[in-house]
Amino acid sequence: LVVGMLRLMWVATHARRITSGRWYDLAEEISRSYELRRPVTLLQSSHPSLLVTWGLAQPKVILPSAADSWTDERARVVLSHELAHIRRGDWLVQFSAELLRAFYWFNPLLWVTCRRLRLESEHACDDEVMRRGVEGTDYATHLIELARALNARRHIWFPAPAMARPSSLERRVRAMLNNGLDR
Repeated sequence: LVVGMLRLMWVATHARRITSGRWYDLAEEISRSYELRRPVTLLQSSHPSLLVTWGLAQPKVILPSAADSWTDERARVVLSHELAHIRRGDWLVQFSAELLRAFYWFNPLLWVTCRRLRLESEHACDDEVMRRGVEGTDYATHLIELARALNARRHIWFPAPAMARPSSLERRVRAMLNNGLDR
């Protein structure tokens, strides 16, 4: 957990801060619609596949270098999802769960709970994006294309992003395409 946090801080320190332009304007617009009170720092790393949201008092969204080539629609979908994590306070909850798991590493129930917590967090943010007008089929298409691109470009020393792991990706796409779900 400590090594992961140090690596994340190192990436954030070496990332370029986005203070204007398309991404900045879009983040401001979505932050207002989510009624976020905390300012969100947008960073772009030189890493081609790292997409992560973290931080509590000063939340940060780190975009991959490939984000420059994304369409406006994809940028909106990605930022809506990532800012939904901030709005929900997912980082604090998941960090606390991981800290608990680090202390009680021998308890399989905590391993299952942490995995389920991550999956439910992703589903809740997906639902939030879809409640804001993104069609499930469009969202699923973006998610699959992003997972394909991020997995193809990731380095061996960085794990696959949670959104790109096959088991969670399949569940998320299935949920997006299920029109019977109460979002």
